Amino acid sequence: MRGLVIVVILRPGTTTAVTRQGHLRLPAAIRRACHLATGARLLVAAYPDLGLLAVYTPAAFGAMLLAYHTALHTGAD
Repeated sequence: MRGLVIVVILRPGTTTAVTRQGHLRLPAAIRRACHLATGARLLVAAYPDLGLLAVYTPAAFGAMLLAYHTALHTGAD
């Protein structure tokens, strides 16, 4: 798999997904399905108005940066 993005949606009445230390809690089933080790580094973008977090693996972020810079270099939109 080249890259992966996980979207966490806030549901009323659920527990907090981010700890006081700033760690994102993903259930083991999700970590297994996404092949993420406990403690894996992730890039998280918060969209509070939408009640969601977008979680990017390093591979996904790298693929996005490569696509962006390739588009800049080739002049593609």
